[in-house]
Amino acid sequence: MKKLLKLIGLLFFILFGFIILFAFGFITWPQLYLNKYTIEKVQVLWPSFQVTAESFIVRSKSSSLLHKRLYFKFADLCFQHQFLEGNFSLCLPDGEADLEYSLKNFKLVSFGPVNIKRAVLNYTNLAERDRALKNQRAMLPDFTQFKLPAQFKNTRFEAVNVSFDKIIYKSPSKRFEGDMQIQMIAGDYHLNEITIKGTLNDKTRQNYALSAQITSPDFFATDQWKLSSSVDLSINNNQFISHINFDWDRRLARYELKTKINNNNIDADFSLSGIYSNNLVVLNVNAQTTGLGDVVKNVMIKNCKWQLHLINEESNNGSLGFSCPVELELKQYGARVDEKHVYQTPKQLFLDFKGDLTTFFDPDLLHETKGKIKAVFKSELKEIAKVHGLFNADFKGVPIDLPHDWKFASDLNVEASIEDFEQLVETLKGSKFSVWSPLDVLKGKTQVSIKGNYNSLNDVSDIPVHISTSLKSKEQELNIDSESVLKINRTKKNGREVFLDGELILTKVLIEIPNINPVAFPQISPDKRILLKTKSEKGVQNLPVKYNLKIKTTLDSPLKIKYYLAGEPVPVMLDIVAKNSGVSGKISVLKFPAVFFRRRATVDHLDLVLHEDHSLVELDGQVTVQYADYTIFIKLMGTVERPSLIFNSSPPLSKENIMSVLLYGEPYDELDFDQSASVNDAYTAMADKAISLFSLFALASTPIQRIGYNPLTKEFSAKFKLGKGTSLNLNKSDTKQQIGLQKRLGKGWLIRTLYEDTKDKTGQGKNNGTALIEWNKRY
Repeated sequence: MKKLLKLIGLLFFILFGFIILFAFGFITWPQLYLNKYTIEKVQVLWPSFQVTAESFIVRSKSSSLLHKRLYFKFADLCFQHQFLEGNFSLCLPDGEADLEYSLKNFKLVSFGPVNIKRAVLNYTNLAERDRALKNQRAMLPDFTQFKLPAQFKNTRFEAVNVSFDKIIYKSPSKRFEGDMQIQMIAGDYHLNEITIKGTLNDKTRQNYALSAQITSPDFFATDQWKLSSSVDLSINNNQFISHINFDWDRRLARYELKTKINNNNIDADFSLSGIYSNNLVVLNVNAQTTGLGDVVKNVMIKNCKWQLHLINEESNNGSLGFSCPVELELKQYGARVDEKHVYQTPKQLFLDFKGDLTTFFDPDLLHETKGKIKAVFKSELKEIAKVHGLFNADFKGVPIDLPHDWKFASDLNVEASIEDFEQLVETLKGSKFSVWSPLDVLKGKTQVSIKGNYNSLNDVSDIPVHISTSLKSKEQELNIDSESVLKINRTKKNGREVFLDGELILTKVLIEIPNINPVAFPQISPDKRILLKTKSEKGVQNLPVKYNLKIKTTLDSPLKIKYYLAGEPVPVMLDIVAKNSGVSGKISVLKFPAVFFRRRATVDHLDLVLHEDHSLVELDGQVTVQYADYTIFIKLMGTVERPSLIFNSSPPLSKENIMSVLLYGEPYDELDFDQSASVNDAYTAMADKAISLFSLFALASTPIQRIGYNPLTKEFSAKFKLGKGTSLNLNKSDTKQQIGLQKRLGKGWLIRTLYEDTKDKTGQGKNNGTALIEWNKRY
């Protein structure tokens, strides 16, 4: 038993001796546990963490048993770590470092110099951040407590230089590459300055250049330090350039941010400054943007003040209030009304934004934010127009989820009125906003108001829009009463859909259209300059708002059109629906008296049916011409492009007699040879659709001497008597149009003029005109 106890005691003594020897070696020769082979065994303890090195050399120097100075030199030292969301690797191809420590009081005596060159940092994010992971806090960095740990208070620092030749970040949707240099500068063996410089780009669009400098008067012993940084950002080959300067003075509790942005022709300057304390942050914002466009030239924000108060430190709740005036500089338009008065549009538009929010105090992007925003704006266009309005909004959401999953509820009340439409016309005359004829002669006022609310909690929000006009002139009148609803639908898979559903009621409208010159061969089809359907072009985008507008007139107040051939204003009923896909509906001309073929006539009706797919416009109409012994009915059928005319009479007459009565007021048998030929040619021309009813309607307002038509060449001609010795000659075919004037001057003298418009087979045309003076004498 005693021998066994002695053996155990001996073994214990030997083991204790080995421990003492190992500890002595651990302290005396650090190379025993800090070398290439031991650091590579880290993977045994942490399988996801791996360290490799081409070489790792440690040298030590001792001033005493517990005081050591170590010198490290390594090559191709790499650290790799794998985790669920990605991979991290850091390789140091070449580096050296010094440090000195004391085991007597476990203190880092000195650190540096450190030189690391050509380092490579590579981070691969295998899965994008899941927005639903609300348990992971997403706080912004808090620099307010930045200082060195207490154990480094008396540590001597020497220069530290680290250069990253390559920094790579990869994710399923992004890839960035860059470089960085870090310098720590020591004065009097105390760390008093840190400098960081670097670049980052995605090789296609975005390029960043970062420069930051942190200085401390007390060598980072406390948090009294100063940060100066700058960032240069360019996007799309310098189409967007931004320069940002940020200064943070922890000693004076002040900060300042200045930003300068250039985007094509747009320049913006933004500055933010303020003070902060443990429970209060004050911001003052100023900004100016120029080159925005032709109408809004500049936007200025002056003395926009924000105040953030700490409400509850434990829950990190803060109260944010702001008051922000905004000034818009507008392009001015002017008009001289008389010798003394010149009216100009306003140079500025003023807006006032106010807000009251509950949010975080210390930066935390996962903290719920909610509150109210109010905007008031007002402007007067010097006796021409007035605009004023109010906007209120309640909102709630988490900053990191902006704008998704945020809840908004807003009230909008905006009114714009033009008190004197005539002044507006004068002001805009000569600009690209000129009011077109015949509306440019109207006088009166117009008003637009938008009153409603929008709530993102609802699938559909309706915002009413009301438009009214009260305009008139000596010959015209335009009164509109429109009630529309702007619908915002949130049920669409691809996001929100904005839909305008409205009804435009024309209550009292009287429009005068210019006299149609009969020499122009007027058609019922629109002028070629008016495009009913535009061809699709690349780069042309559809309107972001879908619309369904109903344009109507009432039976007791139809739209009225003044036309010189009509005995009184022409009543027109509208029932039209305008959509993004096209216009459909019906235009109905009601019964009205007219002068037709120099006789009193009645347009019984004329209906135009429009189709949404821009197909042919259908026609249905009838004109009744009353004579002493006959009543002639002219029916209009078919389409606008190919109208058909059907002639009937009571009592029944032959087609020759109907046309003869219309053109010359006499039966066919009583006409001379030229008149008979004109009747036959006119009927053939209308049957062949070479001349429309409305062309004949205009031509018949002047005494007709002769009408000719060749069905083979499709050439139509007419001669009109304008006065004694004066006649007008017309010729029209598929390839040319001619108009000529002939005037007898007496004693054998004659003057002829001719204007000709011709087209070749390719559709190219040319115009020319001639004038001749003739003298004839018979012998």
